[in-house]
Formats: sequence, C-alpha cells, structure tokens
Amino acid sequence: MYGSTFRQIREKYGVSLDKAAKGIVSPSTLSRWERGKGEIYFDNVLKLLKKLEINLNEFFGANYHSSNEEVAQRINAAYAAADSVKLKRIATIQLKKYEKAKQLNALFLAVSASNSYFELTRKCIFPINYQIKLRNILADIENWDNFSINLFSHSINFLPVEQIFNITKRIINRAEKIQDCNSGSFYTAVSAILNALAKLIVRDAEYAEKLVDRIQKINIPATFLYLNVKRAFLIELLNYRVYKNYSIKKMNQIVLFLRKMNADNLADSLCRLFKQVKELSS
Repeated sequence: MYGSTFRQIREKYGVSLDKAAKGIVSPSTLSRWERGKGEIYFDNVLKLLKKLEINLNEFFGANYHSSNEEVAQRINAAYAAADSVKLKRIATIQLKKYEKAKQLNALFLAVSASNSYFELTRKCIFPINYQIKLRNILADIENWDNFSINLFSHSINFLPVEQIFNITKRIINRAEKIQDCNSGSFYTAVSAILNALAKLIVRDAEYAEKLVDRIQKINIPATFLYLNVKRAFLIELLNYRVYKNYSIKKMNQIVLFLRKMNADNLADSLCRLFKQVKELSS
C-alpha cells in the first residue's frame, strides 16, 4: 500500500527507480516494496521521502482512508467515556492488522489506543518489541510535521524520558516558528508539548523544569482557551511536585472553571494527573 503510493509520487516527479534508491536501498528492494512484495525499514522510508522532498504528513495523508479516521474517532470517544475495555479491544484489533499486513497506520492506531488505555488504567498493553520499533521510528524523524507530532503525542507513555525531553525541545522550536503561519499546526504542536510536559512532571520533574520556562513563553492565542488553561494547571502541578506543601488552590480553581465550561473530559484528565503526582509525593 505505501510502496505503491511512493511509486506514484516517484513517477509523478519523474524520478527513476535507480535514482530514488541510490545510497538508500538496492533498486530491486525498492521495486519489490513498490509492488507490495517486500518491506523496507522505516528509517529508509524516511530517507526515500526526503529525497523526493515529501513529508510524512503528505505521504501518510495519501494513505489515510475514512476507515482510519473512524477508528481514531472511536479511540477518542472510548477515552472520553473512560471505556478501557473498548480501548483494549481496538488496540488488539489494530495490532493484529499490523502483524498481518504491516500497514503502519494500523500500528499507529494501535499505539494511540494503547496510550489512551494506559492513561486510564496505568497498565501497558503495547508489546515491548513495538515500543522499541516506535522509539526507533521517532528517532529517525527530522522534519516534525503534523503527522509525526501527533504520533509522538499519542505514543508518549512508551518513550524514555530523555527521548520525550529531546523531541519536545525540537517541537517547541517548530511551534515558535509556525506561530503566525498555521493555526492548526500550531495547535497540534502546543498540544503535544503540553502532553510531554505532563508526562515529564510525573516521571522526571527535573526534565520538566528544564522545559517549563520556554513553554511559559509560548504565546498561545486567547482563542485556544483550553491550551492556556491546561498550561496554567501544569505549571501549578510542577510546583506542587517540586516544592513541599505547595498550595493546590489554583489547580482546584482551574478544574472548577473547566466544569463550569462543560469541559469535563479535560477536567477529568487533569484530576487523574494530579492524583498520580499526589501518590508520588505521599
């Protein structure tokens, strides 16, 4: 599926098989992949796309069917409803699809469902071999577009803290550059940054402290109200994590505000996050 899409793009740009493959894989390997007869390591896929000046967002967008969007919506709905049983079922189905056909979208949907399941249950159902694969995929990414940022944000529970920290720094740089250019991309970038900050507060507050000043300086438009509210909560939460006897008054006020705004999903997720930190402090 992905190989045939690459071939269409390659031929559209008038790039020969030999030229596209040169220095990355053998022409025969590339030919087999394009015909759906073989596989190519993901880092080599990234190199092939870079040679054609195609980013991940554009490439996977060409393969992203309505059925995938439907699965993504079901994952979001199950998480909002705190339905861990449904999330586990979705993750299992998508993993089986990936194991059968090696379709990367299935792997990404599986990690998204597993990540949401972990948020609700603190239990990991995403196999360690795929965690390692995911870490390698993210390590090979240079151009952090919407697709790769979303992948990072939806797999963050399965990454080591140092990788979370390093990727977040790169996304912060990107967010600062695109702030006045593309509101959708900016929202995606800031959402991922805040998800990473939340995870670092729980797992390694020292890393979180190294990022918080730059995160505070990001100029989030007033129209992105919930991002501003979440950032304010996380800053208070980090202070609570670091300093003993820090007041939780502001965090309670933020949660109450979100309840009044009917933003119960965000309020619930922040309450779960506070509970995790409180357990660490006790």
